[in-house]
Amino acid sequence: MRQAKSKYPPRSPMATTSFAANKWASEEYSRQGGQWVSSKSEVPTKFRDVKTEEQKKKKAKIAKIKRDKKNEGLV
Repeated sequence: MRQAKSKYPPRSPMATTSFAANKWASEEYSRQGGQWVSSKSEVPTKFRDVKTEEQKKKKAKIAKIKRDKKNEGLV
């Protein structure tokens, strides 16, 4: 992304990258042999942080339970 930002700087000071920079970076990634996946399950586990994923799942589940209870008026 650093190369893309230097090649195609964003026009707005609030923007982090420009559309052209994102497009160039994705084409360069594909050209160098990178592959896009549609979900995390397609990524081999040796490249994923399974422990962190499990922790995030637990936190999301707890947050959903709290949200549901709040909506029911129990909390």
